[in-house]
Amino acid sequence: MQQLIASPPSDENKFKGKLQGVINLLRTIKPRKTAYTEAQKFLSYAQKQLQSL
Repeated sequence: MQQLIASPPSDENKFKGKLQGVINLLRTIKPRKTAYTEAQKFLSYAQKQLQSL
C-alpha cells in the first residue's frame, strides 16, 4: 500500500482498481492474527482514500 501511495498510477481507474485490491486483501486478515489491528488501520485509510476519488 505504501508503494501504491508513493507512486500511484497516472490513470485514476487503475489507481482505484489497485486500491480496491489492497482493500480486498486487508479484509482477509482474521481478527486473531497479529497483524489484524494494523490491517484495520490500513483498511480504514484505504477506504477513505477510495471514497475521496
